[in-house]
Amino acid sequence: MRSLFNDVRFALRMLVKTPGYTLVSVLMLAFAIGANTAIFSAVNLMLLRPLPYDDPQELVVVLENRPEFERMAVPYQNFLDYRARNSTLSGLATTGYDLVSTTGAGDGEVEKLLVEMQSHDYLAMLGVEPVLGRLFLPEEDLPHGPRSLLLSHAYWTRRFAADPAIVGRELILDGKPWTVVGVLPPEHRAFFPFHAAVPIGTRADETLFKDRAARSQSYTVGRMKPGTTLAQVQADFDTIGEGLQGDYPELFGASRPQVLPFQSELVRDYRTTLLLLVGAVGCVLLIAAANVANLTLERAMARRRELSIRAALGAGRMRLVGQMLVESVLLALVAGGLGLLVAVWGVDLIRVSMPFDFIFALNGAIEIDRQVLAFTLVVALGTGILFGVAPALFASREELAQVLKNADHHASAGSQHLRARDLLVVVEVALALVLSVGAVLATRSLSAVQRADPGFDPDDVVAAMVSLSPERYKTPADIRQVYDEVQRRVAALPGIAQVSLCSGLPGYIGSEYDTIYPFGVSRTPDNAKMATLHRVDVGFLELVRIPLLAGRTFGPQDATGPTVVVIDKQLAEEFFPGRTRSASTCRTG
Repeated sequence: MRSLFNDVRFALRMLVKTPGYTLVSVLMLAFAIGANTAIFSAVNLMLLRPLPYDDPQELVVVLENRPEFERMAVPYQNFLDYRARNSTLSGLATTGYDLVSTTGAGDGEVEKLLVEMQSHDYLAMLGVEPVLGRLFLPEEDLPHGPRSLLLSHAYWTRRFAADPAIVGRELILDGKPWTVVGVLPPEHRAFFPFHAAVPIGTRADETLFKDRAARSQSYTVGRMKPGTTLAQVQADFDTIGEGLQGDYPELFGASRPQVLPFQSELVRDYRTTLLLLVGAVGCVLLIAAANVANLTLERAMARRRELSIRAALGAGRMRLVGQMLVESVLLALVAGGLGLLVAVWGVDLIRVSMPFDFIFALNGAIEIDRQVLAFTLVVALGTGILFGVAPALFASREELAQVLKNADHHASAGSQHLRARDLLVVVEVALALVLSVGAVLATRSLSAVQRADPGFDPDDVVAAMVSLSPERYKTPADIRQVYDEVQRRVAALPGIAQVSLCSGLPGYIGSEYDTIYPFGVSRTPDNAKMATLHRVDVGFLELVRIPLLAGRTFGPQDATGPTVVVIDKQLAEEFFPGRTRSASTCRTG
């Protein structure tokens, strides 16, 4: 230990004596280590950190696919059959979201809530226990069953000041009373941060939930039985799918169940990108290490006389190599500490540049935690050894007599030193070429995305959310009157050119999904198409400058006349090939 302490002190003195070499090396390594740390923080969150549930490796997600479309949500009736007929899962549950619920707690305050709809066994399957009250009962997960409600811990704390007597109170959702039966723990995470949860089965008699062709925004999650493999579960569900196709040939259609690991499916869209980024920053680190190794090699050659004299005084070769490695590792550790500051900035940049995704809602925000700190330490130590070992070995191989009789140490550097330096340069050029090609391809892809036409013009468009209480505004006439007054007052504001209403903005949360059929065909999955549905007022298409290819936009007469829709070009070509210049009819699910 004393010997190591002496080596560290000597290394510090040598690094201070060469500030140029030290500063350049530390800065190069700090930026490379910082970039690797920032990217690893994202990899750690999205690919390595387990989901915050009991035994997350047992969780699977169940989807459906068709020959022309993959990864579709499971219709509610199919979910019930999958749950009843499978023999390989210990539990199968479903969850979805209602983005338009409003609530009143008897205090006159009304607000818009995000409500999670769950099958009664969903939370129990995940291993979630309430901090107050209980979870849902099976009889509450039925049409016309008792209307029970679970509150999220955050909403309970904000709205009700963490009142422990909240269990048993009634809240108003969409004009109906719901009884609070429990409060969820603060650490519970869901696909979206929700305010309250209700049993999904209370809506089972609605058309959307009775139609096997209708696919709502729901997620079906299961837990494999101990000792069961994913292949066995998939085979089990394949058999169930064949049975449902035989029982409901028209209603089930060509749909087939697909079972996937839960966490892998969540990060599917990011895995390739993250692995490419890991490769890119890894190349940057190797280039930085090669640069510093070249500098260290030149510095070691300049110190050959010093090392040879120390060898003559009794220092063995491994002792000399160890001393130089201590200098390299110390340099890398200093760079690693500075790299953490670079990583903090990089993590902030990643947070603001990445869109919201389920994995962030479940595992939390990207951050520098203990695993990331350990990664940084390992990278710093490994980098120090990587760029220090070769120069140390080369410098310690020189014979004492040969060094002392040569005043010019460069003249005696030898062909091996030159070959090593050339090899490092070749490595740097090769890695730089790989990075350059990747950067050019990524830049071209980004440029293509930026040039892509989104189909509307968001410039100078400002959106605001308006929520109306169903207790106060009960008829369409009342609602229409309020919206007309809102539009009139907003239009009177300075700088406002146009005003219109919509249920959701293109490409943003708030849009609805619905099942679309051409008029006159049977309501079967094979004839159904999933489409995003926006309910808009007169003038909305003109306001966001969505071009009209055929037909007309909405007018005042459409508010009271027959129901009309405007569809996009893709849907028109699929349903009405060759008829996009004339009026056609379709119906929603």
